[in-house]
Amino acid sequence: MEVNSANGITYYVSVPEQCLNELAEIRHWPGLEVGHAADCIWIKGQNPNLMDSPAIRSLTGVKRYTSNGKHLFEPEALLPALELPKVSWSEMKQILPITRPRYNPNYFGLSETLKPTLVRTSSVQKSKAQMVSLESLEAYVFDAPGIRLTPIVWTVLNRMAILIGSPVLPLTGKTFWHNGTLFIQEGFDLEVPVLAPFIRNSHDPAHTHNVFIEEDGSHKLFPIVNFRPLSRSSFNRTMAAI
Repeated sequence: MEVNSANGITYYVSVPEQCLNELAEIRHWPGLEVGHAADCIWIKGQNPNLMDSPAIRSLTGVKRYTSNGKHLFEPEALLPALELPKVSWSEMKQILPITRPRYNPNYFGLSETLKPTLVRTSSVQKSKAQMVSLESLEAYVFDAPGIRLTPIVWTVLNRMAILIGSPVLPLTGKTFWHNGTLFIQEGFDLEVPVLAPFIRNSHDPAHTHNVFIEEDGSHKLFPIVNFRPLSRSSFNRTMAAI
């Protein structure tokens, strides 16, 4: 990370997540790190000269900031604009090839090059979804207070219940956290987190599904329209239909 050693300022840049391929133009710059958060690609590590370079200024939708270690400031601003983004940082060269890829923005068949790879993480993430057997859900749903079911929506696949909402139910099964784009099995994260939106687009270009990534990197797609509020009556109707 390049820091202005004279005053301890670090430089940050954000661009829309759709513009990841544009960063190939600056991948060779020393000390760059990249991360993903809130539909943006974040770059840190620019020295003052790079911060104001034509290559940075020409990035689509670019926003430039400086940081004092706690907040982000727009150029020449005296008041902070944002807090520092909470992202997992990766070296620029780790996520971009040597030559600029020729992406077709109307084609999202990227699964061959952006296949999910998960690695274990010690970061504590809040569980947002779970997969449990229908039998265990049935044993719980008729004894639980209704207020416990209210935050949950659910669907079924192969006699497994897929539930989204928190707090998750106290049932044995797989739990998942949400990185803003994908549901990832708890205890794991993408090897390169910044690729999350591109992995999503490669499997679900219309964004009509919830995408779940399991420990081995396999994925499951569940149509968003198939999820219904969890209740005793919805459980009965679903069981009668399968």
